[in-house]
Amino acid sequence: MNIEIKVNGVEPSKDVERFVQCRSELALQGMRDEIVMVSVVVDHNGEVGEGREIRCLVLVRLIGQPDVAVEIADSNLYTAIHKAVDDAGWCVAGSLVRRQRELLQQQVEMIDGDRYVLPSEQRIRSERAA
Repeated sequence: MNIEIKVNGVEPSKDVERFVQCRSELALQGMRDEIVMVSVVVDHNGEVGEGREIRCLVLVRLIGQPDVAVEIADSNLYTAIHKAVDDAGWCVAGSLVRRQRELLQQQVEMIDGDRYVLPSEQRIRSERAA
């Protein structure tokens, strides 16, 4: 999984980059085949001392799906990263579940008003009956 990390106006360090990398891989675990790219931007949001000053933006590009973008602001650098990446993971999972449900519904046909059968099952039944 390609993870692009940009740190602007915040003390860039290997620890921050390692934390972003680990949190991203953990939050998006099991969805790698559906993800084209992950971009994480960490920077200052407003003037220092105004409270919520660190902003973390996570953008996840998916195959055949709209992009998922999550932005979190917090006074603590690691909390902002943790929340944004975690929320992005949940959003991606929800998006993939919805897509899978839509694809399944396209393959399903209603038979006898109350029973759902996949088209391949229906074909097998009609071949047996013949």
